[in-house]
Amino acid sequence: MDYPDLEYLCDRTWPLLFKYVYYRVNNVDDTNDIVQETYLRAIKNFENVRDKKFFLLYLKSIARNIMIDKYREKKISDIYFNEMNVEMFSDNVMLEEYVVNQKRKIAFILAYCLYLKNTG
Repeated sequence: MDYPDLEYLCDRTWPLLFKYVYYRVNNVDDTNDIVQETYLRAIKNFENVRDKKFFLLYLKSIARNIMIDKYREKKISDIYFNEMNVEMFSDNVMLEEYVVNQKRKIAFILAYCLYLKNTG
């Protein structure tokens, strides 16, 4: 596994994946859980991704399946699948600060997963 390649892809896709999930879930905590679980599943199978330019589509597919699972388990109170009826954040500055903080968390998770994969 090429760590810089994975780190670059995650850095580029995180804001887009976050928005994708948030528009459907409409809850920041649930969104964070789903996004983190999505990256953990994607990292486990990263070597199986044939074309890295479709990595975001791969992530969205995983996230969609996780949302469906959580919906079935009734862990998420309301899921809205209509992207147009949810306002993301009131201003872009707040969103950018949030994205920076979440990227740091994802970087830590990536490093830890890579450590576990290399030691196990």
